[in-house]
Amino acid sequence: MLETRKNKKGEYGVCLFEDNRQCEEWAFLRGDCPIGGMKVTGYENDAEIYCAITGGEVEGVGTDTPMCKRIDGTLCNAQANLDGECPNPYDPNPSAGNGEAE
Repeated sequence: MLETRKNKKGEYGVCLFEDNRQCEEWAFLRGDCPIGGMKVTGYENDAEIYCAITGGEVEGVGTDTPMCKRIDGTLCNAQANLDGECPNPYDPNPSAGNGEAE
């Protein structure tokens, strides 16, 4: 099942699977999210979930400023990552912004 969610840049799709597992649709298509999705239990907000379902790892779950270690190894504030304020890890132009939500 596909669910549409919103962030500051617009909308993004989330594939929903059994047992509370999810993947952002493009991360799933690129293979950055495992088949069957990521278990999102334990994440405290949408920013932490978005980090995980796009192939990243949340550092500091439950803290005031959790960070997202993204698929390219860069760190970005989890909320800024959700809001599309971090450079797109797939864009060779580092000032291009996050195109995932466009």
